[in-house]
Amino acid sequence: ILYVRRDRSDSLYPSIVGVGWERARNSGAKKFETLGQQAVARFGAMEEAIQFHNTLGMLRISSRARKLADAVRAGVKKRIPNAKFITPIEHQRSWGIVIFHIPGVDTSRVLESLYRKYNVGCAVMGSNIRFSPHFYNTLEDIDKAVYAVAQIS
Repeated sequence: ILYVRRDRSDSLYPSIVGVGWERARNSGAKKFETLGQQAVARFGAMEEAIQFHNTLGMLRISSRARKLADAVRAGVKKRIPNAKFITPIEHQRSWGIVIFHIPGVDTSRVLESLYRKYNVGCAVMGSNIRFSPHFYNTLEDIDKAVYAVAQIS
């Protein structure tokens, strides 16, 4: 979803256009809707996703993400004692993100092995490993992910 101030719409143009572009070109925000065939199911699902998010509430979601991030940190400290944390421990500075470095470990190998061997997804940023657990993850997911990193490293 793109939100644009009405007075700025005329100065922006879509990077991809499709059928109907010529007619919509000077029609304000409508010009961003001319992308040809779209995956419309996602638009229908968005309302449900927003309602689900609102039902849970931001405080519950953020609290859960922080709890899971704490579990990642605790698991890494226990299973990989030589790991160095990059993200701050304080929740207000790290939210639900945990980035750490394991000295001497090839992170590209970790990324590939985690996904192929353990079906665990993470991000690799240079020599750092990043986990971003969210409310839909379980503590079992966290244990599995940390175990997998420990086995690979």
